[in-house]
Amino acid sequence: RESLSLAASSSESSNPEPSPLPKPKRVLMPADAQFAVGSVVFVPDEQQAYLPKRVASCTGLGARTKLTVGPLSGSGGAAVPAKDVADVVEADPLALEGAQDMVKFSNLTEAALLHNLRTRYSRDQIYSAAGAILLSVNPFKQIPGIYTDEVTRRCQEADAKALPDLPPHVYGLSENAYRGMLGEQKQQAILISGESGAGKTEAAKACVKYICARSTGGGGVGGGAKLLRQGSHEEFVQNCIVEANPILEAFGNAKTLRNNNSSRFGK
Repeated sequence: RESLSLAASSSESSNPEPSPLPKPKRVLMPADAQFAVGSVVFVPDEQQAYLPKRVASCTGLGARTKLTVGPLSGSGGAAVPAKDVADVVEADPLALEGAQDMVKFSNLTEAALLHNLRTRYSRDQIYSAAGAILLSVNPFKQIPGIYTDEVTRRCQEADAKALPDLPPHVYGLSENAYRGMLGEQKQQAILISGESGAGKTEAAKACVKYICARSTGGGGVGGGAKLLRQGSHEEFVQNCIVEANPILEAFGNAKTLRNNNSSRFGK
């Protein structure tokens, strides 16, 4: 504020009667300034929340915007209802592809996040990342090859720089916590949050199994019975923790609209 006032007084002293500035002309933005014709946008949808569409025409700005969109490939188009125009957003190219880390989006919106998760889910890629946050979608089915010894070794052998670049996985999250415990010599916490039926219990099981296998120096997470037969007392205790989860699930559970046996106990 001070520098502006000094500049103004200096100008007045050198030119006491400055010539009047011309009035700014009113510039009308192009009709398609808000969304370019041919660009891809996310349009609200009652069934799918948001759907990617290609802009066929766009006229007006703000509340007067009239937008027509069509399919990504092919011809045809339909007008976007006036009540939904304000919720239309540009589609990030990475979201259309199904990127594994959504922090890299140039425009991270609710529509981009949901579409990215949907795209990856359709490819049985239930894990996605948003920086240090891991997002998982319950597949409600068994996915072959998702919790294998190869995935375990990949996370275990990755260095500090390569670990964040691995495909998002609950094992990678567990490995990061395990390394933090060893490196910082402090307790670590993994917060697992989600609505009923989202898969919190299964995620907690996967974390415990991985950390137990990692701490024993084993190469995989499928050797629970083998640990019990061959392991030391420490391995026996670790195996008991893993095997105790089904017993704990028998207590304190409740039925919800999405899960007949929802966990209601602390792990």
